[in-house]
Amino acid sequence: LASSLDLKHILQVLVKRTTQVCGVGRCAVWLLDETQKVFLPATYHISAPYIDERNIQAGEALWYRSSLPFDDPVIGLLSETDVIVLNDLRKEQSPNMRFLAEKFLAWSALLVALVREERLLGIMLLDNPGKVGAFSQELQQLVQAIGQQAAVAIDNAQLYEQAQAERKRAEQLIERVQSIYQVANAVNAGENLSTVLELAIQHLARSLNADGGAMVLLDGHTASVASTYQLQSLAPVSSITSSLTDLPHCYEAARNKLPYFLTEEHMQDAEKQWYRQLDLENILIVPLIVGSHNAE
Repeated sequence: LASSLDLKHILQVLVKRTTQVCGVGRCAVWLLDETQKVFLPATYHISAPYIDERNIQAGEALWYRSSLPFDDPVIGLLSETDVIVLNDLRKEQSPNMRFLAEKFLAWSALLVALVREERLLGIMLLDNPGKVGAFSQELQQLVQAIGQQAAVAIDNAQLYEQAQAERKRAEQLIERVQSIYQVANAVNAGENLSTVLELAIQHLARSLNADGGAMVLLDGHTASVASTYQLQSLAPVSSITSSLTDLPHCYEAARNKLPYFLTEEHMQDAEKQWYRQLDLENILIVPLIVGSHNAE
Protein backbone atom coordinates (compact mmCIF):
# COMPACT_ATOMS: atom_id res chain seq x y z
CA LEU A 1 0.00 0.00 0.00
CA ALA A 2 2.83 2.40 0.77
CA SER A 3 4.53 1.82 -2.59
CA SER A 4 2.03 3.77 -4.68
CA LEU A 5 0.27 7.13 -4.86
CA ASP A 6 -2.24 5.87 -7.41
CA LEU A 7 -5.52 5.80 -5.48
CA LYS A 8 -7.24 3.39 -7.86
CA HIS A 9 -4.32 0.95 -7.67
CA ILE A 10 -4.15 1.22 -3.88
CA LEU A 11 -7.83 0.40 -3.49
CA GLN A 12 -7.65 -2.55 -5.89
CA VAL A 13 -4.67 -4.01 -4.03
CA LEU A 14 -6.35 -3.36 -0.69
CA VAL A 15 -9.59 -5.24 -1.40
CA LYS A 16 -7.89 -8.15 -3.15
CA ARG A 17 -5.17 -8.72 -0.55
CA THR A 18 -7.57 -8.20 2.36
CA THR A 19 -9.87 -10.86 0.94
CA GLN A 20 -6.95 -13.27 0.63
CA VAL A 21 -5.28 -12.53 3.96
CA CYS A 22 -8.48 -12.52 6.00
CA GLY A 23 -9.97 -15.55 4.26
CA VAL A 24 -13.30 -13.89 3.46
CA GLY A 25 -15.39 -14.01 0.32
CA ARG A 26 -15.60 -10.28 -0.30
CA CYS A 27 -14.04 -6.96 0.64
CA ALA A 28 -15.58 -3.65 -0.44
CA VAL A 29 -14.58 -0.03 0.14
CA TRP A 30 -16.70 3.13 0.21
CA LEU A 31 -14.96 6.51 0.38
CA LEU A 32 -16.44 9.56 2.06
CA ASP A 33 -17.59 12.38 -0.19
CA GLU A 34 -17.53 15.31 2.22
CA THR A 35 -19.45 17.62 -0.10
CA GLN A 36 -22.44 15.28 -0.26
CA LYS A 37 -21.97 13.72 3.19
CA VAL A 38 -22.27 10.23 1.77
CA PHE A 39 -20.01 7.24 1.27
CA LEU A 40 -19.62 6.38 -2.40
CA PRO A 41 -18.54 2.97 -3.73
CA ALA A 42 -14.87 2.86 -4.67
CA THR A 43 -14.05 -0.77 -5.47
CA TYR A 44 -14.51 -4.32 -4.26
CA HIS A 45 -13.13 -7.82 -4.72
CA ILE A 46 -15.17 -11.01 -4.48
CA SER A 47 -13.87 -14.55 -4.19
CA ALA A 48 -16.95 -16.69 -3.66
CA PRO A 49 -17.20 -19.47 -6.27
CA TYR A 50 -20.48 -20.65 -4.75
CA ILE A 51 -22.21 -17.42 -5.87
CA ASP A 52 -23.75 -17.52 -9.35
CA GLU A 53 -21.86 -15.30 -11.80
CA ARG A 54 -25.11 -13.72 -13.01
CA ASN A 55 -25.94 -12.62 -9.47
CA ILE A 56 -22.46 -11.12 -9.14
CA GLN A 57 -22.84 -9.14 -12.36
CA ALA A 58 -26.30 -7.90 -11.41
CA GLY A 59 -25.08 -6.88 -7.96
CA GLU A 60 -22.04 -5.11 -9.39
CA ALA A 61 -24.14 -2.87 -11.64
CA LEU A 62 -26.29 -1.89 -8.67
CA TRP A 63 -23.39 -1.54 -6.24
CA TYR A 64 -21.57 1.10 -8.26
CA ARG A 65 -24.75 3.22 -8.22
CA SER A 66 -25.27 2.82 -4.48
CA SER A 67 -24.28 5.07 -1.59
CA LEU A 68 -24.34 5.02 2.19
CA PRO A 69 -25.40 8.15 4.09
CA PHE A 70 -22.91 9.61 6.52
CA ASP A 71 -25.55 9.85 9.25
CA ASP A 72 -26.54 6.17 9.17
CA PRO A 73 -26.79 5.07 12.85
CA VAL A 74 -24.71 1.92 12.32
CA ILE A 75 -21.95 3.79 10.53
CA GLY A 76 -22.10 6.39 13.28
CA LEU A 77 -20.88 3.75 15.73
CA LEU A 78 -17.54 3.79 13.89
CA SER A 79 -16.79 7.08 15.65
CA GLU A 80 -16.53 5.08 18.86
CA THR A 81 -14.74 1.99 17.59
CA ASP A 82 -12.79 1.17 14.44
CA VAL A 83 -14.45 -2.21 13.88
CA ILE A 84 -18.11 -3.20 14.10
CA VAL A 85 -19.36 -6.77 13.92
CA LEU A 86 -22.79 -7.12 12.32
CA ASN A 87 -24.10 -10.61 12.98
CA ASP A 88 -27.07 -10.37 10.62
CA LEU A 89 -27.66 -7.27 8.51
CA ARG A 90 -31.12 -8.54 7.61
CA LYS A 91 -32.23 -7.85 11.19
CA GLU A 92 -30.66 -4.41 11.58
CA GLN A 93 -32.89 -1.39 12.18
CA SER A 94 -30.96 0.61 9.60
CA PRO A 95 -32.62 0.40 6.15
CA ASN A 96 -29.19 0.90 4.57
CA MET A 97 -27.84 -2.22 6.24
CA ARG A 98 -30.90 -4.21 5.20
CA PHE A 99 -30.38 -2.92 1.67
CA LEU A 100 -26.84 -4.34 1.68
CA ALA A 101 -28.18 -7.65 2.91
CA GLU A 102 -30.98 -7.83 0.35
CA LYS A 103 -29.22 -6.56 -2.76
CA PHE A 104 -25.65 -7.72 -2.16
CA LEU A 105 -26.18 -10.78 0.09
CA ALA A 106 -24.08 -9.20 2.84
CA TRP A 107 -25.59 -11.05 5.80
CA SER A 108 -22.86 -11.17 8.44
CA ALA A 109 -20.20 -8.48 8.03
CA LEU A 110 -17.31 -6.58 9.53
CA LEU A 111 -17.43 -2.81 9.11
CA VAL A 112 -14.01 -1.17 9.39
CA ALA A 113 -13.39 2.56 9.72
CA LEU A 114 -10.65 4.01 7.54
CA VAL A 115 -9.40 6.80 9.78
CA ARG A 116 -6.36 9.06 9.46
CA GLU A 117 -5.60 11.51 12.26
CA GLU A 118 -9.19 11.36 13.53
CA ARG A 119 -10.56 12.02 10.03
CA LEU A 120 -12.91 9.38 8.67
CA LEU A 121 -11.95 8.74 5.03
CA GLY A 122 -14.16 5.78 4.28
CA ILE A 123 -15.37 2.38 5.38
CA MET A 124 -14.40 -1.16 4.47
CA LEU A 125 -16.81 -4.08 4.57
CA LEU A 126 -15.77 -7.74 4.83
CA ASP A 127 -18.26 -10.55 4.48
CA ASN A 128 -18.96 -13.99 3.07
CA PRO A 129 -21.80 -13.35 0.59
CA GLY A 130 -24.98 -15.22 1.40
CA LYS A 131 -23.64 -16.67 4.65
CA VAL A 132 -24.18 -16.00 8.33
CA GLY A 133 -21.15 -16.56 10.54
CA ALA A 134 -18.93 -15.25 13.31
CA PHE A 135 -15.68 -13.29 13.00
CA SER A 136 -12.95 -14.18 15.47
CA GLN A 137 -11.26 -11.66 17.71
CA GLU A 138 -7.97 -12.33 15.93
CA LEU A 139 -9.55 -11.54 12.59
CA GLN A 140 -11.02 -8.31 13.95
CA GLN A 141 -7.60 -7.22 15.18
CA LEU A 142 -6.04 -8.06 11.82
CA VAL A 143 -8.69 -6.13 9.92
CA GLN A 144 -8.24 -3.16 12.22
CA ALA A 145 -4.49 -3.14 11.55
CA ILE A 146 -5.08 -3.37 7.80
CA GLY A 147 -7.59 -0.53 7.97
CA GLN A 148 -5.09 1.72 9.75
CA GLN A 149 -2.44 1.14 7.08
CA ALA A 150 -4.99 1.51 4.29
CA ALA A 151 -6.18 4.86 5.67
CA VAL A 152 -2.62 6.23 5.58
CA ALA A 153 -2.14 5.09 1.97
CA ILE A 154 -5.54 6.41 0.86
CA ASP A 155 -5.01 9.77 2.52
CA ASN A 156 -1.55 10.16 0.97
CA ALA A 157 -2.92 9.29 -2.47
CA GLN A 158 -5.83 11.74 -2.10
CA LEU A 159 -3.47 14.51 -0.98
CA TYR A 160 -1.24 13.76 -3.96
CA GLU A 161 -4.22 13.93 -6.32
CA GLN A 162 -5.26 17.25 -4.81
CA ALA A 163 -1.73 18.61 -5.20
CA GLN A 164 -1.64 17.49 -8.82
CA ALA A 165 -5.01 19.09 -9.49
CA GLU A 166 -3.88 22.38 -7.92
CA ARG A 167 -0.65 22.30 -9.94
CA LYS A 168 -2.63 21.75 -13.14
CA ARG A 169 -5.00 24.55 -12.22
CA ALA A 170 -2.06 26.89 -11.56
CA GLU A 171 -0.54 25.98 -14.92
CA GLN A 172 -3.84 26.72 -16.66
CA LEU A 173 -4.08 30.10 -14.93
CA ILE A 174 -0.53 30.93 -15.99
CA GLU A 175 -1.30 29.92 -19.58
CA ARG A 176 -4.39 32.14 -19.60
CA VAL A 177 -2.46 35.12 -18.26
CA GLN A 178 0.22 34.57 -20.88
CA SER A 179 -2.44 34.33 -23.59
CA ILE A 180 -4.03 37.61 -22.50
CA TYR A 181 -0.61 39.23 -22.39
CA GLN A 182 0.30 38.07 -25.90
CA VAL A 183 -2.96 39.31 -27.39
CA ALA A 184 -2.71 42.62 -25.52
CA ASN A 185 0.90 42.99 -26.64
CA ALA A 186 -0.13 42.51 -30.29
CA VAL A 187 -2.83 45.17 -29.88
CA ASN A 188 -0.46 47.65 -28.24
CA ALA A 189 2.21 46.96 -30.87
CA GLY A 190 -0.17 48.16 -33.56
CA GLU A 191 -0.53 44.83 -35.35
CA ASN A 192 -3.20 44.75 -38.03
CA LEU A 193 -6.65 43.47 -37.06
CA SER A 194 -6.37 40.12 -38.87
CA THR A 195 -3.16 39.29 -36.98
CA VAL A 196 -4.71 40.18 -33.64
CA LEU A 197 -7.86 38.15 -34.31
CA GLU A 198 -5.88 35.15 -35.53
CA LEU A 199 -3.78 35.20 -32.38
CA ALA A 200 -6.88 35.62 -30.20
CA ILE A 201 -8.80 32.68 -31.69
CA GLN A 202 -5.75 30.44 -31.37
CA HIS A 203 -5.44 31.18 -27.66
CA LEU A 204 -9.19 30.92 -27.05
CA ALA A 205 -9.50 27.53 -28.76
CA ARG A 206 -6.46 26.14 -26.96
CA SER A 207 -7.64 27.39 -23.57
CA LEU A 208 -11.04 25.75 -24.08
CA ASN A 209 -9.52 22.54 -25.52
CA ALA A 210 -11.66 23.11 -28.61
CA ASP A 211 -11.04 21.39 -31.94
CA GLY A 212 -11.37 24.68 -33.74
CA GLY A 213 -12.87 28.12 -33.72
CA ALA A 214 -13.56 31.23 -35.72
CA MET A 215 -13.66 34.99 -35.24
CA VAL A 216 -16.74 36.50 -36.90
CA LEU A 217 -17.13 40.25 -37.36
CA LEU A 218 -20.53 41.91 -37.64
CA ASP A 219 -21.22 44.78 -39.99
CA GLY A 220 -24.85 45.71 -39.61
CA HIS A 221 -26.68 42.46 -40.31
CA THR A 222 -23.79 40.81 -42.13
CA ALA A 223 -21.50 38.29 -40.44
CA SER A 224 -18.03 37.74 -41.95
CA VAL A 225 -15.40 35.26 -40.84
CA ALA A 226 -12.18 37.13 -40.05
CA SER A 227 -9.94 34.33 -38.76
CA THR A 228 -10.06 30.63 -37.97
CA TYR A 229 -8.06 28.06 -36.04
CA GLN A 230 -7.21 24.47 -37.03
CA LEU A 231 -9.87 24.28 -39.67
CA GLN A 232 -8.30 22.66 -42.71
CA SER A 233 -11.23 22.32 -45.11
CA LEU A 234 -12.21 25.97 -45.29
CA ALA A 235 -13.03 28.12 -48.26
CA PRO A 236 -11.09 31.40 -48.28
CA VAL A 237 -11.96 33.37 -45.19
CA SER A 238 -13.07 36.42 -47.09
CA SER A 239 -15.77 34.42 -48.90
CA ILE A 240 -17.50 33.07 -45.80
CA THR A 241 -20.21 35.60 -45.08
CA SER A 242 -23.85 35.40 -44.15
CA SER A 243 -26.80 37.48 -43.10
CA LEU A 244 -27.57 37.46 -39.38
CA THR A 245 -31.12 36.47 -40.26
CA ASP A 246 -29.68 33.10 -41.32
CA LEU A 247 -27.78 32.83 -38.02
CA PRO A 248 -30.51 33.35 -35.42
CA HIS A 249 -28.45 32.06 -32.50
CA CYS A 250 -25.55 34.37 -33.33
CA TYR A 251 -28.05 37.20 -33.55
CA GLU A 252 -29.53 36.33 -30.14
CA ALA A 253 -26.08 36.12 -28.55
CA ALA A 254 -25.13 39.51 -29.98
CA ARG A 255 -28.46 41.11 -29.05
CA ASN A 256 -28.51 39.74 -25.50
CA LYS A 257 -24.73 40.15 -25.03
CA LEU A 258 -24.58 36.67 -23.51
CA PRO A 259 -22.72 33.49 -24.54
CA TYR A 260 -24.81 30.73 -26.09
CA PHE A 261 -23.98 27.02 -26.51
CA LEU A 262 -25.39 25.67 -29.76
CA THR A 263 -25.53 21.98 -30.66
CA GLU A 264 -25.89 20.78 -34.23
CA GLU A 265 -29.35 19.32 -33.61
CA HIS A 266 -30.71 22.78 -32.72
CA MET A 267 -29.35 24.52 -35.81
CA GLN A 268 -31.63 25.68 -38.59
CA ASP A 269 -30.84 24.58 -42.15
CA ALA A 270 -29.05 27.72 -43.33
CA GLU A 271 -27.28 27.96 -40.00
CA LYS A 272 -26.12 24.36 -40.22
CA GLN A 273 -24.68 24.93 -43.68
CA TRP A 274 -22.76 27.98 -42.43
CA TYR A 275 -21.16 26.07 -39.59
CA ARG A 276 -20.34 23.12 -41.82
CA GLN A 277 -18.27 25.45 -43.95
CA LEU A 278 -16.35 26.23 -40.78
CA ASP A 279 -16.19 22.52 -39.86
CA LEU A 280 -17.93 23.24 -36.54
CA GLU A 281 -20.60 21.09 -34.90
CA ASN A 282 -21.17 22.03 -31.26
CA ILE A 283 -20.37 25.68 -30.78
CA LEU A 284 -19.96 28.13 -27.94
CA ILE A 285 -20.97 31.54 -29.32
CA VAL A 286 -19.34 34.35 -27.35
CA PRO A 287 -20.23 37.97 -28.23
CA LEU A 288 -17.31 40.42 -28.15
CA ILE A 289 -18.71 43.58 -26.58
CA VAL A 290 -17.33 47.06 -27.28
CA GLY A 291 -18.66 49.90 -25.14
CA SER A 292 -22.11 49.66 -23.61
CA HIS A 293 -24.26 49.12 -26.70
CA ASN A 294 -22.25 47.54 -29.50
CA ALA A 295 -21.61 43.85 -30.10
CA GLU A 296 -18.90 43.10 -32.67
